[in-house]
Amino acid sequence: MLAPHDTEPFELPDDEPAGINNKDEWLRFCRDRDQLSLRPERLTAAQRADLTPRERAVYDQQRKVWHARFGPLSVPALTYISEQLWRVIETNMLSGSPHAHPSAALDADGTLGKTTIITECARYADRKVRQMYPVRSRRDDRTPSVYITLRSSASVKSVNRSIASFYGLPHAPGRSSEDFEYAVAECARRCRTVVLCIDDFHQVKSRSRDHTLVSGYIKHLQNVLPVTVILAGIDILDQLDDGHGPGKRRLSQTGGRFSVYTLTRYGRTTQDEQHDWKELVANFSSHLVLEHGAGDLVARAKYLHTRSGGSIGSLSRLLRHAANTAISTDGPEKLDRWLLDSIRLDKIAEEYARSHGWKPSPGSRSIPPRRPR
Repeated sequence: MLAPHDTEPFELPDDEPAGINNKDEWLRFCRDRDQLSLRPERLTAAQRADLTPRERAVYDQQRKVWHARFGPLSVPALTYISEQLWRVIETNMLSGSPHAHPSAALDADGTLGKTTIITECARYADRKVRQMYPVRSRRDDRTPSVYITLRSSASVKSVNRSIASFYGLPHAPGRSSEDFEYAVAECARRCRTVVLCIDDFHQVKSRSRDHTLVSGYIKHLQNVLPVTVILAGIDILDQLDDGHGPGKRRLSQTGGRFSVYTLTRYGRTTQDEQHDWKELVANFSSHLVLEHGAGDLVARAKYLHTRSGGSIGSLSRLLRHAANTAISTDGPEKLDRWLLDSIRLDKIAEEYARSHGWKPSPGSRSIPPRRPR
């Protein structure tokens, strides 16, 4: 447990990365996730009354950092897919086969957890490989996992540059595309990379020339490198189709190499779906450190589903934001309906909630929000 009496405030460093863009930021992400294991203790009212103003500020800051960073949660669907992805990677590592390795793709809409899954899977692979093959020299530049995110209208050139930037390879002006691709492949071999994660693969425009070329480049990487490729994106099945329109689909060599896993929103139609959703809400609730606890959020499961549209990402945003808002405002720290209503979510979740009968509490959506007297 963290003791506010003798703990300094958690300060974010000046060079806190905005994302994962290179190997150093990836290693930092892995290190930070491994170190995030201690949660602040929930103090009683009497214990909080004994804190000095500075100690109270430290305690509140610790809780806010915890709320912002805890996770990923152990959720059956996410855990299952993560385990399956690791089995693909592990089998490929142990096979010793010189042929193209089977790979995997994750298909999901936004805010459903696909980025969380592939980054955690890549982080796990990174740690396992380093444990299996310890670094024995400072010259060992081992990089088991590579993670890149594609930008809009991605092309072979931009994919190649993203991989090169991750490794820290300079892009020499005048170098041909073939030379650059060869340099990237050689770097991957030298760094003993075993998994290449490509997020937001839907940024490659489907059935375009770039789509054909990027698909061909990924097949080339699978042919020349002992890596498992993991793709993640929206409508990934379309991206794995090498055909060029309805009625003209042919057996796709790319699709033939990828097992596809699909994430969907949580439903509330069947009893099993309701049970799974309540389990997720209870899981989140157990991680919140508030003066009066998180309250009976499970009793609000239907409301929370309406607000989030069954999206784990939207639910996470709602509860984390609400918890830290409760800490920052005067009054009792509890997640009541008015406070939850005051939290604005992503456009898709907001539209879903309104279309399913949600009406915000009076004053909760004014700027600033004002509770009725």
